[in-house]
Amino acid sequence: MAERRLALDEIMEILRTTVPRLAELTDGVPRTRLHAAPDDGWSPNHVLAHLRACHDVLGGSVLRILREDHPAWKGMNPRAWMKQTDYAGWEFDPALEAFRAQRAELLGVLEPLPPDAWELVALVRDGGRIATTLGAADVEDLAARNVRATNIMGAPTPEKLTVVADQVAAGALRLEIQQTYPLAEAPAALAAFAAGTRGKIVLTVE
Repeated sequence: MAERRLALDEIMEILRTTVPRLAELTDGVPRTRLHAAPDDGWSPNHVLAHLRACHDVLGGSVLRILREDHPAWKGMNPRAWMKQTDYAGWEFDPALEAFRAQRAELLGVLEPLPPDAWELVALVRDGGRIATTLGAADVEDLAARNVRATNIMGAPTPEKLTVVADQVAAGALRLEIQQTYPLAEAPAALAAFAAGTRGKIVLTVE
């Protein structure tokens, strides 16, 4: 069964209520208990460390996308990133306050955005052009903004790829490369691709 995608208002509600909910659930709990993990799970302090790492990796990526023209970075799993931090060793209360500040920064950027700013087509100026291989362009809706939209279904052949390569070499076609990885880092490249990109992910073979 396909996983249901959360609606925008559901995402924002989760972002707004996570910190207050954590504070409510841990209020009055002896702090030593917050570091105690059950046999088959994580301690509350470890869960909080994971949430902070998720913000660094995922929330941080959102902030960079909104603030930078051409953001690029290597893919990173939040659990892998958490192991590179000292978050799990923090006391719960200062860790919660640090997470509160992280979440407030993210909400301060996201809450003023109009709904259409969450769509990739918001990056296209009125009168511009957009093409997608995902079938995601609403041609009629975008026409109202005088945006020419094309849904592309590709069937690559050696002949077609040769034409594209010649156009790139001649400077007639520009490919936006977001990140380049050596072949040995293919798992990280796949993770970056799965997280969503605005450019190409390239593997190099030495």
